[in-house]
This record gives sequence, structure tokens and C-alpha cells, in this order.
Amino acid sequence: MSHQEDQGTVSHQEDQGTVSHQEDQGTVSHQEDQGTVSHQEDQGTVSHQEDQGTVSHQEDQGTVSHQEDQGTVSHQEDHGTVSHQEDQGTVSHQEDQGTVSHQKDQGTVSHQEDQGTVSHQEDQGTVSHQEDQGTVSHQEDQGTVSHQEDQGTVTHQEDQGTVSHQEDQGTVSHQEDQGTVSHKEDQGTVSHQEDQGTVSHQEDQGTVTHQEDQGTVSHQEDQGTVSHQEDQGTVSHQEDQGTVSHQEDQGTVSHQEDQGTVSHQEDQGTVSHQEDQGTVSHQEDQGTVSLQEDQGTVSHQEDQGTVSHQQDNLEGMDTSSKHSSLLNKVVNVALCAYSVFLIPVALTLFSV
Repeated sequence: MSHQEDQGTVSHQEDQGTVSHQEDQGTVSHQEDQGTVSHQEDQGTVSHQEDQGTVSHQEDQGTVSHQEDQGTVSHQEDHGTVSHQEDQGTVSHQEDQGTVSHQKDQGTVSHQEDQGTVSHQEDQGTVSHQEDQGTVSHQEDQGTVSHQEDQGTVTHQEDQGTVSHQEDQGTVSHQEDQGTVSHKEDQGTVSHQEDQGTVSHQEDQGTVTHQEDQGTVSHQEDQGTVSHQEDQGTVSHQEDQGTVSHQEDQGTVSHQEDQGTVSHQEDQGTVSHQEDQGTVSHQEDQGTVSLQEDQGTVSHQEDQGTVSHQQDNLEGMDTSSKHSSLLNKVVNVALCAYSVFLIPVALTLFSV
């Protein structure tokens, strides 16, 4: 059984562009919640039972020459190879916010991302293998004889195959370039929210039950005075369960957004951007193989329309910052005036 999973490559790139401002930066709040990744695997239960049965041999042998050759019993089982490969494909998400040039009131920039919850459950099911070789009852009443028995060769070979489980979670690359922020005045409030939704992946390999009952062999002989020869021949039992190969390629999801260039001079209002990638639910039951794929509801709403900003970033600054900025300006002016006054006086005193 070979199981391979390749979660693919998740590449997330964001370029916030260049924001040119000259005053009042406001508050930048960036929150990211990567969500919860829960991976559960239950390899199931393998139950292998063999009952070779009961051999009861009774002989009361008369006058004979008795030869028996039971032959060769060869039992071979090859359960084959189960190969399971999954490639989740490549998810590439690129966003370019473009260039925003403002002259007043930058306000508050709040960026929230919730990667959602990824729940992966696998239940390999139950493999139950039972073999009952049955009951062999052999009775002979043969007089008085010379008895020779050759039970032959019993060869039992079982190859359960190969179980190989490989998982490659892929590469997660997240790049963000906040660009250059230079502010002039009061830019308003930009709220950006993304909810990647919930990805739930469940697999149930089902139940494999293999039962073999070789039955009951009852042999009775009453032979008097004879020469008895028996050759049971060769019994060869071979089973090859074949090869099960399961491959899935979820394909490539590429999402690109370019917000363009927004140039404003006054009062820009509030830009609210919300994205909900929906819910992807993947269920597999290998017993009765039912593949259901629901790519979810992808609802993408973008309104490039009229961007109206009213931006007063002074609310994002605390009072102490405003006062300290004004005090610095007053001190600088006083120092300049004082230095202009002292330089001539010092030169006059030095010359005298």
C-alpha cells in the first residue's frame, strides 16, 4: 500500500505599493491569525486470524503394503500494491495595492487576515483477514501391513505487499511589501479583511474483509489385504489482489488583484475590502468509492467605484505626541534667535 500526498505550494505575495504622504500617519494595526491545522490519521485495525483446523489420524492396518504420497501443497498470496497519490496543486495569491498619493489625514489602517481552519482526517478503515483451513479427519482400517506414508511438502507463502505513506505538505511562502509610507495630512480609514474560509478534508478507506474457509475433508478407508498406492498430486493456490492506484490533482488556483493607482488630495473617506474564499469540503470513502468535491461558493466582490475619504489622522495620535511636536518647534526657534544674538556680542568682546 503506497500513499503519497503532495499538498502543493502555497505562495502568498502582497505589494502594498507606494503611499506618499506628508503628515499625520495615524495608527497601523496589522493582525494575522494563521488558524488551526489539525491532522489526524487512523491507520485502522488489521486483524489476521488463521485456524489450521484439527487433524485426527487413526490407523488399524491389516496385512497390506500401503503407500501414500500426499503430494505438494503450495499456497501463495500476493495482496498487490495500493498506491495513493494526492497533489493539492499550487495556490498563488498576489495582491498589488498600486500607488496611493494623499495630501491630508491618513487615519487608521487596519489589516486583518484569518487563514481559517484546515482539518485533515484520514481513516484507513479496517482490514480483517480470516482463514479457516477446516477439519481433516482421516481414518483407516487396513489389516496387518507394511505402511509407508509421505505427507509431501506444504508451502504457505503470503506477501502482504508494501505499505508506503508519503506526505509532502509543500511550501508556504508569504511575502508582504508595505512599500514606502510618506504622509502629508489626514488620510481616513482603510479596513482590509480576508477570511480564507474552512478547508475540511476527510478520507475513509472503507472496510476490507477477506475470509477463506477451506472446508472439511473426511477420508475413511477400509481396505482388507491389498497393495494401496495414492498420490494426491500438487495443489497450487495463488492469489494476486492486483494494483490499486489513486491519483488526485486539485489543479492550480491563481488569484491576482491590481488595485491600480489612486491619487487623492482631500477627504478620502473609508475603503473597506472584504474577501471570503468560501468553504471547500472534500470527502472520500474508498469502500463504496464516492468522490464528492464542492469547491465552495467563491464570492468575490470588488467595488473600485468612488473612493471617498475623510481623513483626520490626529485622532490616531495621542495628545503627548502633538504637544511634544509643538514644543520642539518653539525650542528650535528660540535656539536660533539666541545664537544669532550671541555671535556678534562674542566677536565684539573678542576684538576688544
